Amino acid sequence: MKKQTIISKLFLAIFIAVTTLGACTKEEPEPEPVDIRDQYIGSYSMKEECGTNDDEYTISISKVGFGKEVEVFNLYNAGKRSTAFVRTNGELDLNNTNVGEYGNCDVGITNASGMMNANKLTIVFDIEDVGVNFGCNPFSFSCIAVGYK
Repeated sequence: MKKQTIISKLFLAIFIAVTTLGACTKEEPEPEPVDIRDQYIGSYSMKEECGTNDDEYTISISKVGFGKEVEVFNLYNAGKRSTAFVRTNGELDLNNTNVGEYGNCDVGITNASGMMNANKLTIVFDIEDVGVNFGCNPFSFSCIAVGYK
């Protein structure tokens, strides 16, 4: 009878040890959230084809606040800041930006969008008269700027 009690206690101890140890699992850490803007952040050496003019310059893209907003500085070599948003699919949408005057015309960047492919940034946009100035001959031409970090 004493032997049966010892065996019962031994089985009970093994059962408790197995169930206690089996219940302990190592928790995996939560993955860091990915900021979709990160792929765009940095400086780029750009080559631009715009109408009959070609240009080379540097732009920089930085985060603005939270969410999907970024700031693009110096597109069209204009020295201006443009606000842009990174879509869920990774494409970049830039807001229209007034870049200055040319003759009697107010010149602006319109219809601008961009895409990253590895470290290659491509931005397509239009340059056009965005004002209603007297004596301005309306114009519009398409541009493409390609750059690398």
